[in-house]
Amino acid sequence: MYVASRFALEPERAVELAAQIGVGELITAGPRGLDATLLPFNIKYDAAGSLHLHSHMARINPQAGDSGPCLMVVTGPNTYISPSDMPPGPADAPLARVPTWNYLTVHLRGELTIHEDPAWLIPTLRELVDAHEIAHHGGTWRPDTHARPEQLRRMLRAIVGVDIKVTEIIGKAKLSQNLSTEEIAATAASLRRRREKNAATQIAELMENLAIPTAAAREEAVERAKHGPWAARAGTETEESRTESD
Repeated sequence: MYVASRFALEPERAVELAAQIGVGELITAGPRGLDATLLPFNIKYDAAGSLHLHSHMARINPQAGDSGPCLMVVTGPNTYISPSDMPPGPADAPLARVPTWNYLTVHLRGELTIHEDPAWLIPTLRELVDAHEIAHHGGTWRPDTHARPEQLRRMLRAIVGVDIKVTEIIGKAKLSQNLSTEEIAATAASLRRRREKNAATQIAELMENLAIPTAAAREEAVERAKHGPWAARAGTETEESRTESD
């Protein structure tokens, strides 16, 4: 995935956001060509500190026969940005303000291993339920206490475990970082006023929490460059050049 530097997420932050979303498209390339399945997942670290994604899928899914290199695409909040959402640009701007799309996405490359052993599947299912039941429902449903043993055995025969050892983390948050801090804040405020609140509000929050600090750091660096030693040296060289030409 191409990521301009201003949109790049630190790997740790990308993993944190992916865990909060908790679902993604598992993409594999097998004998049939490319395949994809939307899967909920849980994040786990092994004893060596390697990151794993744990999930499961139907045994009859053709992807259950795949292994090796794979990609999990985790799509976060996203929404259309109209030029009307942004403050007007400068009258002498070289480019017009045009519609765009703001979004968050995390790509996790890794090695896929399929597990059929109940000794792997059962604790992994417990961890997956724990992660999502608490995060999304706040409930107390657990496979051991809310399903009979024969029901669990029947369901286990119908699924396989999915274990992805992550080898590369690429996070991208395109959130209008090309604008100034004031312009990002104004655009986020415009999104909060939309009739459809869900995605627009989530993107507004990300713009305020991720894009504004990035833009502020960029603006601070520009100011330092204007007034730092290099700028003073450049000014001296320019003055000397003028003196010599005189």
